[in-house]
Amino acid sequence: MIFNPVAALRGAAPRRAVLAAGFLALVATPAFAGAAKVQGEGVASFYGREHHGGPTASGERFNMHAMTAAHRTAPLGSRLKVTNLKNGKSVVVRINDRGPFIKGRIIDLSRGAADVLGFTGAGLTRVAIETAEAGASDGPIKVASLEPERSGSVSTTSSTNGAAVLTEADRLLIDRTASSGR
Repeated sequence: MIFNPVAALRGAAPRRAVLAAGFLALVATPAFAGAAKVQGEGVASFYGREHHGGPTASGERFNMHAMTAAHRTAPLGSRLKVTNLKNGKSVVVRINDRGPFIKGRIIDLSRGAADVLGFTGAGLTRVAIETAEAGASDGPIKVASLEPERSGSVSTTSSTNGAAVLTEADRLLIDRTASSGR
């Protein structure tokens, strides 16, 4: 193994041990398999510049601008809806890391997600989290993406019977996303 001074400062070896122990515990828990519901309220924090480009538990590089988060037990790759209880803003984040490892905190968001929720100035906020389900949105929310620079909603046109019809550009985006395994 190559010595990485940045990772050593961040406590990479102890973190790997904690992550490995957590992974083994999750694999051994039958209730964890499948569509486990994640719900709760608590304190959220965010992490950004100091971890940007570093490794995450999922193996990808951390992008502080992406809509991602660290959670102790939610399956890696799952999506959680996080709502700031102080201002009502919501965001859907993809879980790509483990944490937070500070008592009293339930989720550690990327800086991009914290910006959407409006608490980067405070550093901490009370949030409600729940498993994000397709079609369960009760308003416009920012959705997790591997491409953070793209935002907006899917454009549709109406057919004669009132049903929404996707544009060709939207179909291509959906096909590309589906074929890449996201």
